[in-house]
This record gives sequence, structure tokens and C-alpha cells, in this order.
Amino acid sequence: MTPDDMVRFLDTAAKGADPAHEVDRATVRRLLAATDDGTLVILPFTTETLTSETARLSFLTRTFLADGATITLYQVAHGTTCRQHHDDERARHGEHTLYLDHAAARARHQEMRENLALTARHFEGPRS
Repeated sequence: MTPDDMVRFLDTAAKGADPAHEVDRATVRRLLAATDDGTLVILPFTTETLTSETARLSFLTRTFLADGATITLYQVAHGTTCRQHHDDERARHGEHTLYLDHAAARARHQEMRENLALTARHFEGPRS
């Protein structure tokens, strides 16, 4: 991961419901400093993903070593795909939110999971 990749990863994170549990500026500075001086180590990450015909929801646990300290970020990411009005092209939209707090990330993931299930049922229509 290059410094530009790390900046983009951190900078494109959406703001969650409770900023107190999101990645703070000190953590961002620490990750960027380790990226700049070449000491950032990215450990394997785990992913849980749910997909439907038009949406994808993921919970990622990413662990980094920066300045000898372990930093674990929890990422809740979702994306949707839809057709353009008069075109066969598909438009994609997505975002991710980064958390330092596991419980806050899980709560957001669960909320989005319930929304994904409701959206899927809405598009399926009534069942007979």
C-alpha cells in the first residue's frame, strides 16, 4: 500500500453515526507517518460479505503495525449497482466507514444488514 493508497483509504471513509468511535486524527497521522517512512506493515484481514442482486455489504477487520503498535480498524462497506435510466450501463455507488471500536462497527453493520434485507424484500415483491 503506497502513501497515496493509504491517504485515499482513510480520506474516502464515510462519517458514521457516532464520530466518537471512528478513526481519530491521531490514528490517521500514525498510519500515514508509518506509510511515509516505509514501516507500515499490513497484516492479513478478514472479511464477511453479504450480497444480493443489487447490493453488497461487508465487514472487514484490518490490522496494521505502525511504530511497533498494533492498530485494528473495523470497516463497514456497502455498495449498490443500478441501471442508468436510458442506458444498459450499470452505475455503482459505495462507501466505507472506519471504526476503532468493534462494538460500534458491529452495530452499524447490523443496521445496514437489516436495511439490505428490507430492500431485498421490497424488490422481490409480495410472496404468495
